Amino acid sequence: MDSVINLDADMASAFAKIKRLELLKMLIEKRTLGKGELEAISICRHRRYIFSSIDAAALRFAEENGVETLESHSILRSLRESGLQSKEEVNEIIIEIEKRDNTKIKDVDAVFR
Repeated sequence: MDSVINLDADMASAFAKIKRLELLKMLIEKRTLGKGELEAISICRHRRYIFSSIDAAALRFAEENGVETLESHSILRSLRESGLQSKEEVNEIIIEIEKRDNTKIKDVDAVFR
């Protein structure tokens, strides 16, 4: 029984090393993307999650690496159109994203069309 546990631990360790190597490879290839974006893309790739961002370069890189993507504009528009959030609440979300990420969301009007 112990040998099975050790094998599982060894496999988990090897898998973790492979994930770190893939992340390192991404860091080297795409120095324009931040560490957080690369980590998120790596997690989405391995867990088969959808990656979302306001950064076109990050979305493109994720797609190039086999990760399904969804633009943040689409999420914000869906919140408003579904009635889950009012126009004012979506606008507050946009302001908060811009403030926390120290960025400016381009084409905000597309969210409200």
